[in-house]
Amino acid sequence: MNNEMPEQNDEESDKNQEQINEEDLVKEIDSINEKARQEIREQLKKGLIKKPTERMISQEEQERVREVVRKALTIGIWPVKSISMQDVEEVKKEGLWETPGWDKRWKLACTILRDPLDKVSGEEDRGFFEVPNLEEKDITPRFSGPEKLFEGVVCLNNGVPPDKMRFKGYSADLKKEKGDEK
Repeated sequence: MNNEMPEQNDEESDKNQEQINEEDLVKEIDSINEKARQEIREQLKKGLIKKPTERMISQEEQERVREVVRKALTIGIWPVKSISMQDVEEVKKEGLWETPGWDKRWKLACTILRDPLDKVSGEEDRGFFEVPNLEEKDITPRFSGPEKLFEGVVCLNNGVPPDKMRFKGYSADLKKEKGDEK
């Protein structure tokens, strides 16, 4: 008796990828975060933690988020980096590299599965770069904010040379593409 799984042909693989879409992946992230919020409420109620930032992120939650990110990469949803206008031309020439964050740690943070304009403060125009053709091993999901949730922020594990990224445009271009033109 043959216990081997039949190999999936390219057509079947393409069909599976078509069934995954960005909206479903965002819903999956929302579901993961809602479960985490329920756990936070329970832990606070039982006195196991005093504030949400004390919660431990479960292995299951980390694995579920990694799986969603993997699915996003599989269907061609790539991390996007927002850059201040003054740095856009330099990034086009030099690429993307780690910089110190608000917490003084060096990282290269990008967004995935969320509107890149979502948390852009004020009316400041920014440039946006997409980093295509990454593998799951190249990305680390970040759990952040007061509840330590996955909010669509990932860190790239390596810098990105200019030939490995794509300039998407400026804030106004993305707003126009979205239909949010003012």
